[in-house]
Amino acid sequence: GLGEAAESCGGEFVTLDRKSDFEALDISGGHVLKSVDVAKVLARSDVLINLPVLKNHDATGASVGLKNLMGLVYDRMVFHNEGLWETIADLALVIRPDLTIVDAMKVMTKNGPRGQPDPGHVNLNRVVAGVDPVAVDVASLAMASSFMNRSGVEGYRDFEIDENRNNYVRYAADLGIGDGDLASVNQKTFLWDATEGDAECIVKQEGMDLPNWTPYAMLSAASMALGGVAIIHDRRRETAPKKG
Repeated sequence: GLGEAAESCGGEFVTLDRKSDFEALDISGGHVLKSVDVAKVLARSDVLINLPVLKNHDATGASVGLKNLMGLVYDRMVFHNEGLWETIADLALVIRPDLTIVDAMKVMTKNGPRGQPDPGHVNLNRVVAGVDPVAVDVASLAMASSFMNRSGVEGYRDFEIDENRNNYVRYAADLGIGDGDLASVNQKTFLWDATEGDAECIVKQEGMDLPNWTPYAMLSAASMALGGVAIIHDRRRETAPKKG
């Protein structure tokens, strides 16, 4: 139903499955990658909104926004061969989301990303969003790990950040892509709580002045994406030089 939803509001639904859909981009200042084949549609996009699902991942520990950017890459085996920590961080040098919205409603806790056999799930009923892609990942991982640990859910360590799990966020922070400090990331992210089965979310202030964007805070990709565009547009308009 994603294609129908996008097209019904004037959007274009694109499936990236051909080599001709991608073009090479040079990467300067990365840890490992010197170039990467990225979807051409990115070059003609005014705004990039990343919509990852928070889940367990057997190769990294967990998958959030930065790793989700690999969906815009043609040959992902290069990442596995060259080292996931470094390459995921390097990719974010050339693919910078304007907004990241993490679906942490129902989180796969083991056997990710395919979930077979016996995936295991925990209902966090949360959505995390922000313009700093590193801060969003760190805040999402910390939230999941803490909740699962308190609840006695197996696999909570896979959502921690250390030398063996999710270390790509540290590499990305080292490259200046965003804030990886656990002490400050909650000040740079929005958090929505939602009761199970409820389509609306309540916006919580996390130590910052939050604009009244409550009407767009609906748990659907379409409405949240529109809200994200509104935030970005408003920020650009406020910072734009005034004529006259």
